[in-house]
Amino acid sequence: MSADFCLKAVLWNAAISVILTLGTGALLTGDVSVNSGIDRVKNDIDINIAVLLPRYPVAWTYAGDTVRYPFFSQMVLPAISIAIDKVRRTTMQSRNITLLPVVDTQCKLSTGQFRMVDLEMNLKPDMYLGPGCEYATSGIGRFLGHWGVPHITAGGLAEGFRGKQREEFPTLTRVQGSYRKQGGFIARYFHLNKWNHTQLLFFETENEINDCYLAMGSLYRTLHVDRTQVSYHGINKKDEEFTKEMSKTLLVEKVKPVARSK
Repeated sequence: MSADFCLKAVLWNAAISVILTLGTGALLTGDVSVNSGIDRVKNDIDINIAVLLPRYPVAWTYAGDTVRYPFFSQMVLPAISIAIDKVRRTTMQSRNITLLPVVDTQCKLSTGQFRMVDLEMNLKPDMYLGPGCEYATSGIGRFLGHWGVPHITAGGLAEGFRGKQREEFPTLTRVQGSYRKQGGFIARYFHLNKWNHTQLLFFETENEINDCYLAMGSLYRTLHVDRTQVSYHGINKKDEEFTKEMSKTLLVEKVKPVARSK
C-alpha cells in the first residue's frame, strides 16, 4: 500500500468525522437548511453521502492518454471506503451511513454541475465528496455553499478558493494543502539556500485538467512576493510527447540564459 494512498485514507477519515460530528445546516439538527432553495428535512439517524469523481479514462482527452491524475474514482474510492468504515465503527456507531453510487463528473464543469443538480433533485444527499478537478470543484462548490450542504474534496487547491473568493464556498472543506502552501514551502527553501533566480517550466494544456498551470501560478505569485526573480515557460505539448531532445533544447534556450552560471 503506497504512502500516498494511506495519506488519502487518513485525510478522508479526519474530514468525514469532523463534518459528520459537527454538521452543517440541517445535517444533524433535523431542521431545513437555512439558505437552501431545496427542502432538506433529515432525521438524526440516516446520513447519505454522494461521491462526485471522474472515472478513468476521461473520454474527451486525446487518444492514448495516460494522464497520471490522483482524483480518478478508481484511485480514490478505496480510501473513502476505509474512512467510512472507520467512522461507522467509532464516532458514528448510532448512524446509518450510506455511500451513494459514485457519479462520474468527467472532470468537466458543466457535467459535474448537471449531475450534482440531478442528485439534489432526486436524492438530496447530506454531504458531497469530490470532485477533485479544480474547475468542477469551483462550480459545484458554489451551488453547495448556497444550499448549505457540506462539501469535502482533496482538490480545490488553486488560488481561486482562498481570500475574498473563499466566501463563495462557505461549506467547502479541503483536506490537503493548497498550491499556495506548497509555494510557501518552496519559497522558504529557496530563501534558505539563497536562491533568487527561478525559471518555472510546466505543461500547459487546453483541457480542464490543467493543474500544472494552476500550481505554477500560485508558486509564481508566492516567489514574486518574496522578491525572487521569476520567469516561466509553458510547454504546449503532452508530457508523453516531450522527448529528451526537446528537454535539452528547452534547457539551453530557456533556462541557461537566466541561470546564475552560464
